[in-house]
Amino acid sequence: MVKDFEDIISFQTKWMFVGTDVNNYLLLKKPPIKERKIFFRYFFRLLFFTIGSIRITTLYFHQDKSYTAESNRIDHIIGSTQHGYSEDLEYRYKNYFKVFNSEVKKKYIIFDEYNKKQYTKICSISLYDLLQEVNLNAKESSDFISRINDMNFLKLILPFTIKNLSFFSYFALLFRTLGKHNNALEFFSGGNELVAGAAIKEHIKTNLFKHGLMSKVSKFSLLNYSNIYVYTIDEKKYIEQLGGTTEIQTYQFAQLNKRTSKVIIFGNPVNLTQINELKLISDISIFFSRLNIETIYKCHPSMKKKEQEKISAMLNIMVISKKIDCQELIKELLPMFCFGWRSTGLCESLNSGVIPVTTIQESEISQLDHYDFVYPFHKRTLSWDLDKTLIKEISTKNSEYEKILSKLNG
Repeated sequence: MVKDFEDIISFQTKWMFVGTDVNNYLLLKKPPIKERKIFFRYFFRLLFFTIGSIRITTLYFHQDKSYTAESNRIDHIIGSTQHGYSEDLEYRYKNYFKVFNSEVKKKYIIFDEYNKKQYTKICSISLYDLLQEVNLNAKESSDFISRINDMNFLKLILPFTIKNLSFFSYFALLFRTLGKHNNALEFFSGGNELVAGAAIKEHIKTNLFKHGLMSKVSKFSLLNYSNIYVYTIDEKKYIEQLGGTTEIQTYQFAQLNKRTSKVIIFGNPVNLTQINELKLISDISIFFSRLNIETIYKCHPSMKKKEQEKISAMLNIMVISKKIDCQELIKELLPMFCFGWRSTGLCESLNSGVIPVTTIQESEISQLDHYDFVYPFHKRTLSWDLDKTLIKEISTKNSEYEKILSKLNG
């Protein structure tokens, strides 16, 4: 007998929980359930199937019929996205090559999970099979939704389901088709839960590579990944506490054995040409120049070239725009400190043996709380706003430096 919300969740319906709003809702409460009403079940099934069939038919006509699963045998599928950006955001899938850098013999493809011109070209799928898949998922989804007795929750998941059931169905059938020709097929997700959910539904080994720090997640919306790779031990412990059989691993970092008279500022994925941001960069640069320490600014990968040029022109500071991630840059420059607002580079800095400093001010703490990060920034970083005296002191005393570094790691 079904008694609880958890009893009606399955790997076939978890994809419906995609999105920050749904996750935040499930962090607060479990939606109540009710006995299934046949009328509502068939109403939703007809709605999902009708709209889903129209949408998946358009995907069918985007396919390149010359591509088949037999002629395009794939070992690893890597999901990424350029959605909304013109800059090359390769950092969103680059972690795959760090973990699997010896897998040179594996045949892999990288595709934009939001670009139908790319994923519809992987292989050709028949329209009949696509419509059958839509029908199957319409049934599963309608059975689930007809049991939800929470109007606020329904308002969150119903529009998403109507819009995306066709895409979920397409990806599920894509993974099933490819998996038939390679039972060792693996999917490496860059974070799109809808696509990952489709792979998991088809029993494809699915690995999540976090390309940034994670926010808190409900155990109800966390997918059953085979592996999750995260940046910090704090995140690893958090996911393990949620339960499940997923294996959690942290990325490996090499500890620096020396540091030079340099500091790095990691840019944010926002417009940094605002006056207050430029002033912050300038203040940090002036502070360290008086200590004969060079300041270097690392542009965020999503920053436009025009913004990079403006920062370089307005400030007497080295600007690095080349495509290099934080870990590689730290290893190359051997800095004493790394600065950032909520940058993943701060935890990469500490993992590499370099003291991280957050530029968030006391008045901005509520903005950081909005992201609900698992990583305890207040515990793992110094504060530019509060710790300038300490930063100046440890810039010249190595023993104090190692003492603070050990404390931040504790």
